[in-house]
Amino acid sequence: MTKSISPLANPATTASLVAQKVAQAQHILRQLNIDCWIVQFAQETGLHPDPVQNLLVGTDVTWLSAFIIPADGDPTAIVGSLDVEKVRAVGAYPNVVGYVQGIGDPLRAWLTEHDPQTIAITTSQSDHAADGITLGNYRRLQKALQGTPYARRLVPAEKVVFLVRGCKLPDEVARIRTACQLTEELFREITARLRPGVTGLALSAFAHEWMRARHLEPAWEADSCPCIPIGPRAPVGHVPAGDIPAEAGDLIFCDVGVVYAGYRSDMQRTWYLLKPGEEQPPANVQRAWDALMAAVAAGVRKLTPGTPGWHVDAAARKALTARGFPEPPFAFGHHLGANAHDGGVVLGPRWERYGRAPYLPIVEDQVFAVEYGIPTSDPYLGWVSVEDDLRITPDGVEWLVPPQREIGLVRTA
Repeated sequence: MTKSISPLANPATTASLVAQKVAQAQHILRQLNIDCWIVQFAQETGLHPDPVQNLLVGTDVTWLSAFIIPADGDPTAIVGSLDVEKVRAVGAYPNVVGYVQGIGDPLRAWLTEHDPQTIAITTSQSDHAADGITLGNYRRLQKALQGTPYARRLVPAEKVVFLVRGCKLPDEVARIRTACQLTEELFREITARLRPGVTGLALSAFAHEWMRARHLEPAWEADSCPCIPIGPRAPVGHVPAGDIPAEAGDLIFCDVGVVYAGYRSDMQRTWYLLKPGEEQPPANVQRAWDALMAAVAAGVRKLTPGTPGWHVDAAARKALTARGFPEPPFAFGHHLGANAHDGGVVLGPRWERYGRAPYLPIVEDQVFAVEYGIPTSDPYLGWVSVEDDLRITPDGVEWLVPPQREIGLVRTA
């Protein structure tokens, strides 16, 4: 059963993170009874990197290369001769084979020597993070294996990628946690700048300056990280920050994340700008917030190993609709790690857009960003929205930083 497969229990702390992930991949291959995995079969990867490149390769390559992780034995990289030393420097592939004229002969020689019965390749029709090999390179691989039995032994690596990407090692969790802590610090700075007249553009410019000063990068495209809709006049979605000035009585939420040591946060916070004389938000805003908190709690209670992702989302949706609010047009949560949307399980409804991802099971040591947001009504004052990051434990969750549970109240007078 998938839920019983865990990452390598005690990776060598002195090894690079890439080497630790390669060792974890070997552990998973053995449990899945897959003999080897051609992790990356690609060239000029600076132009179009493979989704698993940063985790399991650790460098760009120029010429067509094969990074092979066997279930047992030394991981091997077959690379162009001028790429040999940079691959050795990563320290994750003990056997680095350089070629000059072509990759075919050394690749066939390795396969003949090891005779794997199953050869996983990074291709998938349902998980973008497991679909690395291009159609052209897949055909080149088939051509290189033509006339050998190995062409018929290729299988998709999506189950391996699901566990290697999803099951975070302690070093990975630590990096995500630090990214979350930094994001909390950024939220405090944004809170201090909330006042009537401020615009999303001004707050976004400040956030980017704050990141640059700390040698950080936005967790996704800079024009929409942060995304800061202000009040009922701003569009909501993956949109750039706008120039609408804030007014007393507005709701403001911010969706932002940072990259720390190659790993990302993805978090949201909501504030209400109190009108003069107000001590709390209007009743309809508080009602929406209370419904949002009930939905988040209902979803989080379902976050246990072995549960399909759609069960989690269904619980959260039911809690919202029971309080008279519409279903959100997006999922309750997604994997988080080296990318903000890190592939694997989607905590979402069984919609066509999500493919098989909502049917996949939750596994221990996965890290999720869980989010929901709903519009206020009667009158519409904007959205209340929240997003926090957590790790799956054997019996529940561990929040990587304390989640938001009360609307942030900002005095304007």
